[in-house]
Formats: sequence, structure tokens, C-alpha cells
Amino acid sequence: FVRAIVALENALKLGEAQFHACNPQLVNIALPLMSSYECERDYANAVRMNKYVINILTTSQVVPNNWPELGDLYFNMSENCMKGGDATPSQALKKKWKAEGKVHARKSFDIRRVTSGEEHVKTLQAAKLLK
Repeated sequence: FVRAIVALENALKLGEAQFHACNPQLVNIALPLMSSYECERDYANAVRMNKYVINILTTSQVVPNNWPELGDLYFNMSENCMKGGDATPSQALKKKWKAEGKVHARKSFDIRRVTSGEEHVKTLQAAKLLK
């Protein structure tokens, strides 16, 4: 994954220089980059890419606030924050990661509750991260 990360980071830099900030190609580059960081257990960069994608989608106003995939992105970011917290030996960083993870889990839960319903498995997954 290391070579993929380098190639995707370079493609993202090139894309940012050539495309409008809300161009969907940037999302198409950032999502596999985020997944590559997850595979390498680089949770800080996975969260950074997740925020990047969410920022593009929300600022472009192409998708509604309660778009189901947006709920999935917040859920993924919450999971990565929780994993990042588990991976650090520092209690202060662990607390910070977990708190951030709960914020994103709350957003995921709120979106999924509207789009999928209170009892849907995805909504219940997000609720579980809030505990």
C-alpha cells in the first residue's frame, strides 16, 4: 500500500492544482487513499482524508445533508478515530481520539436515523459507537 499511497498523494496534489476544489475526481482519488491509510493503520491520515471527502461533498452542496453515504463516511471516520485512540499509548491522545470519534458517530447516527430509520442495522451500529 505504500506505493499506492505515494501515487495517490501525488495524484491528489496534481488534481488540487488543476481542478476546482469541488471536482468529483478529487473524491475519486481521496477515497482509495483513505482506504490505503486504513490498511496501513495510519488512522490520522485516514481521518484527514475522510474529512477532506466530507468537506468536498458538503461544501459543493451536491448532496443533501442527510445523504446516506455521508452517514457512512461519518461512521467510517468515527471508527478510525476509535482505532486511532486504541493504537496510541498516550492517555491524553486516547481521550482526544475517542471524543472526536463520538462526535462523528453522533453525526452518523443522526443521518442514519433519518435515512434508514431508528431500528435499521446501520443506525444501531452508529448508536453502539456512542456508548
